[in-house]
Amino acid sequence: MSEAIQARQVDKRAILAIIKAAEERDSFVLSFDDVVFALVDMVEDEEEEGVGEVEGKLYDLLYKGMKYIYLIHEDEEDSFNKIVISPFELDDKQLCVLKEIASLLSEYKSYRKLSINKAIDKVINELMRKWSRERGLDGKEPAFAALVVAKEYGLAVNIVKAEPTRTLYSIENTVFVEKRSGWAFVKGEDEDEGW
Repeated sequence: MSEAIQARQVDKRAILAIIKAAEERDSFVLSFDDVVFALVDMVEDEEEEGVGEVEGKLYDLLYKGMKYIYLIHEDEEDSFNKIVISPFELDDKQLCVLKEIASLLSEYKSYRKLSINKAIDKVINELMRKWSRERGLDGKEPAFAALVVAKEYGLAVNIVKAEPTRTLYSIENTVFVEKRSGWAFVKGEDEDEGW
């Protein structure tokens, strides 16, 4: 499936849910549950039955492969399904490394998975930063990846404020990303601080 067709077929609410989950965790690594919880928080009560449909379509697309968004681990418990957002397209070798690291979760019983899960997330986050540096990207943080994903999938990205040393972006007027010496998510209530 071509990337242009794929981008049009993705429900923007699903992409925004992925971005909101990345903001909530400040991480390149998300669980499928993180995304579903963000999606549920976004929909109106009368649309709630539509959450399952959007969730199903998103999972199908993740399974087939999406640009900048990767399903790297499937587990019998959805809370341990792992998704990675990236500011660049991962090559086969990088994707294989991430999948191998994430697969370590399958080696542990449920009661041990939580502590192992945190360690795996930390390793994957550091690898994503390392690979971003190696590519010479402007941003090595999850906030930058969220901005790249938002632009790729046609979400509204606007400059809210710009100064010589920093710029504040909004994604769908919901998620705020600031570029200063690095990239960072800015919580809505904090967006005006220091401007």
